[in-house]
Amino acid sequence: LDNLYTIMDKAIGKHNVVKIETIGDAYVVVSGLPVPDVNGSAHARHIAAFALDVLSTTKDIRIKRLNDRPVYMRIGIHSGSCVAGLAGNYMYHYCIYGKEPRYANNLESSGEANRIHMSNDMRQILDNNFQNQFSYVERKPSINIPGFKTRRTWWLTGEAGVPREMPGDPIYSRLEFKRR
Repeated sequence: LDNLYTIMDKAIGKHNVVKIETIGDAYVVVSGLPVPDVNGSAHARHIAAFALDVLSTTKDIRIKRLNDRPVYMRIGIHSGSCVAGLAGNYMYHYCIYGKEPRYANNLESSGEANRIHMSNDMRQILDNNFQNQFSYVERKPSINIPGFKTRRTWWLTGEAGVPREMPGDPIYSRLEFKRR
């Protein structure tokens, strides 16, 4: 986990993103906070490039005590409004709240291993402001996330002019497991 967090912390230095928190193995970053973007859409490019960098950089991490099993990442990215602020009196904690951060979290949890699950809102911002810079494919079928309407979502797959070796698609991510 320390190696993984170190890689992500280094990626933060390359992109205009801010780490909000880590909870267990979850790592939450934002862009456009606490200082809003000047043009209002650069945050989408920063988050997309950060996600691609993290996914490509972590592809070679192995867990030694689990027989060198690879680490599989699930990433969810979304763009929307939220409320942000400091909580606490002694150990300050910068927090984000709202429906949109919950949606990004749901994108991650409904995603697949070694994939970046992207909302349609994020895809539209990338299309309208950074045409042909990012590549993606539509996730079929549309997903239904509790508390949200059924929505189209996408898999972010690459960035033009930035060669990255992405991890392979693990077989288990395509299997459905049934609870007993």
